[in-house]
Amino acid sequence: MSVAPPQTPPFSGSSPETEGLPVCLKKIAHEGELDGFLYRSVMRQSYRNDAGIDLETVYSFPVSSEAATGGFSVRINGKLLEGELLPRETAEDRYEDALEEGDSPVLLSESSEGILTLSIGHLAPDDVAEAELGLLELVSYDGDQARLSVPTVLAPRSGDLHLAGELNAHESARCSPEAGYPLSVTVKIPWLGRGAAACCPSHVASAEPSEGGLVLKTAAGARPDRDYVLLLHNVKPPDKAACLGFYDPREDAWGRLALFHPEIPRDTGGGRVSFLFDASSTMEGAAWSQARDILLVSLLESCDPVELVSASFFNANGFAELELEPNEPVYTSKDRVNALFRDNWYKRDLAELFRSNFRDIRPAGEKGLARTLAAFAGPAGDGLPESPPLVLLTDCLEAGLAAMTDAARELAPRLFAVGLGHSPLAGHLRAIAEAAGSGGASLSSAPSEDGRQASRRLSSRIWAMPVSSVSLDWGAAAPLWSSPPPKALPPDVTCPAWALFKNPPSEAPKLVWTYLKGGGGDMAAGIPADSDGRDLPRLLARARLRAAERAPGPGEDPDDGLGGAGRGRSSDAGAEEALELALRHGILTGRTAWCLVYRRYPDQKATGTPALQQ
Repeated sequence: MSVAPPQTPPFSGSSPETEGLPVCLKKIAHEGELDGFLYRSVMRQSYRNDAGIDLETVYSFPVSSEAATGGFSVRINGKLLEGELLPRETAEDRYEDALEEGDSPVLLSESSEGILTLSIGHLAPDDVAEAELGLLELVSYDGDQARLSVPTVLAPRSGDLHLAGELNAHESARCSPEAGYPLSVTVKIPWLGRGAAACCPSHVASAEPSEGGLVLKTAAGARPDRDYVLLLHNVKPPDKAACLGFYDPREDAWGRLALFHPEIPRDTGGGRVSFLFDASSTMEGAAWSQARDILLVSLLESCDPVELVSASFFNANGFAELELEPNEPVYTSKDRVNALFRDNWYKRDLAELFRSNFRDIRPAGEKGLARTLAAFAGPAGDGLPESPPLVLLTDCLEAGLAAMTDAARELAPRLFAVGLGHSPLAGHLRAIAEAAGSGGASLSSAPSEDGRQASRRLSSRIWAMPVSSVSLDWGAAAPLWSSPPPKALPPDVTCPAWALFKNPPSEAPKLVWTYLKGGGGDMAAGIPADSDGRDLPRLLARARLRAAERAPGPGEDPDDGLGGAGRGRSSDAGAEEALELALRHGILTGRTAWCLVYRRYPDQKATGTPALQQ
């Protein structure tokens, strides 16, 4: 593979030999099916070399951070080849060896959470290839609604993705308006019942009746210039608590998946909130308008008077706080809140905005989200029982996930991260929110969605009674392994829990929680129902390996719930366990990679280094 040495500055696009040549990637197709709480999908990428020269093509693309891989194959010139999952270094060595021998190796690796890179080592002129990747994920229900997002575009982000450890040098690419890939998305919903509705606010799509449900298809001309979003309304979610049992042949053990939808009451004593706005250039336009609408609805539709403690802004240049009257907090007055935003600040020069509208400007060294979150760290002040919740409104187009999760771990307030724009990395938002010291939650809303719906979902989370502890009780039979309990419980939102047993237990698992202000609740999932277990063992294994990756290393607090996950580190034992699980169950991680080799006849082997196209 054409990889620059670590000390070499990363290149930003294809090699000079491929400038202006047709891009090999011709189209992208996504086909999926919703099966209750499970979403199975296949992503296909079609390549054809019309450049007239030998090429090595490298394509980085996003996938759902919640998905587990379900197999990988490539058909080259009509020959179908199944990928083999290997330790990453072994796969990379095999790729390099095959490239030197003049064959066509293919490597699929994980660049960072939610970002994959597919490399095809040698495509001769007129060669065609079709890569197929299977994905599995759980669908989260929010009351009687569900939102499915299929990432399709890796938008440019501020900062250095290479120094932040989120992309290797050879995974860089130049964005070009001339490189337009046709996109088709087909989603089958066979179980959609009477009174339910499905819509696609992100793309023009058609709905065709199928047996018991619908098939949604994007219209011709769709492009991956925004994430595909599917909304389901008035659907019947799983019961408030349910449990599925299945046999895991690779572990010779029995798995359990419990799905809880806890009913958390409103915190009647709350009413203080802080907002943190992303003021970067990528937030201009629809994302900023949506951020304003979400703030207004979140505040104005609250039942009780709400105190706006602070409204702060950040970008790559610094962090500043809105000028509020001394000792005079802003309450939810429609005129007053509208006045804060009617000047269309996002359209003005940020330096002028800082000079004319803000005070307490931090030093220039405090740049970006990670440094801004540090301003909200530390214990609650002013003798208050807790800091007011912090709502982050961002398009999440910033490099440095490890630094952002590190900063979130030190937060005093609960963090509610809202992803805006056409391509926020939902996995990054979730990681930041879940890393928050007292636990948080995340949600996303595209500009084409109804901002009021996102506002109401956000309000239900903000004003829910905060929990101080959550535990899972699997009964008398101790599990071989069980997933760690969440640090926060959003009301009426799917909370999955996994466990592995030597023998199938008959007791119902229970979720137990206590509130920060006293009292608590519990919820039993009922007697486990048998499942065919076709896909659940792989998802259970993914939950196990993610927990192993988050195992605390030397000197880290074993009770912090994340261990080294926020910083991308883990103990040696945890890393080894995660690697073994990934290889045994066929799951792509940062430590594994899919590899296959298309062997060429002697007269078809490449004789030189192919030109690089990214």
